[in-house]
Amino acid sequence: MTRYFFIHIMRTGGRTFSRQVEHNFPRGSYFPDADHEADLVRANISVGDLLALPAERRASLRLYSGHFPFYVTDELGGGFVMMTILRHPVARTISHLQTRHSVLMQRPSFVERGLSIEDLYAIDGMGNGLLRDFQVRQFALTGDDRLRSIDPLEVDDARFETAIANLARVDVIGLQEQTERFKAEVAERFGWTLPPIDDVHVSPRVEVSESLRARIAEDNATDVRFYEHALELVRARTGD
Repeated sequence: MTRYFFIHIMRTGGRTFSRQVEHNFPRGSYFPDADHEADLVRANISVGDLLALPAERRASLRLYSGHFPFYVTDELGGGFVMMTILRHPVARTISHLQTRHSVLMQRPSFVERGLSIEDLYAIDGMGNGLLRDFQVRQFALTGDDRLRSIDPLEVDDARFETAIANLARVDVIGLQEQTERFKAEVAERFGWTLPPIDDVHVSPRVEVSESLRARIAEDNATDVRFYEHALELVRARTGD
C-alpha cells in the first residue's frame, strides 16, 4: 500500500491542495481528518500527537497532510511518497501578515491604535517562528530537536545542508506561483482527480511598501537561499 505525505508549508496554498487530494481517499484514511480529530488545529501542528497515533490508526492511513516538519516522515517509518509546495519567502511572509492584520482589524482596540502591516512586522517579525526562515526550518529540523514546525530555530550551515539534502528526497516539489503545474504533475503521476474547490485561507490584499519587502528578504536571507536552491532543483527535474 502506497503511503503519501504532503509536507504542508503554511501560506503556500497547501490547504486547498490537500482538500482536493482528500477526495481520492476514503474517510479515515487521511490525517488530520475532521471526523476523527477533536481538535483539528492541534492535530495539524502537534508532532507529539501525530507520533502518538495508535498503531491501528497508523495502519489505516494512506495520506498525511498537516503542518509537520520533514523529519516526522522518518519518525513514522519512512517509505512515503512525499510532496510539498514552496513559496518565495517574501511573498509567504506578506501573506501571513496580511491575514493576521485582517483578523486584528476586527478588534476595535486594534483599529484605534492604527497599526499597519509594517507595525505588525516591527513588533514581532524576527521573534515570530511563523515568519523567520520558516520554510528552510521545516527541512532542517531533526528528530533530536523534538520541535514543532512553528518553533524558532537558528539555521546554520550544517542545518542548511541538512535541509537541502532532505528537500532532495521529496518526490514532487511544487512552487506556489506554479501551483496548477504542480497539481497537473501529481494528478498524472498518481492517477488522482483534483476536483475544483474554492481556495481556502486566501489572505486579503493590502499594499506593502518596498522597504518592508526588502527588510523581510534580509531577515529571511537563509530562507531565500533555500528557496533559490529549490528553484534550481525543480528546473533540473523538469528540464526547464
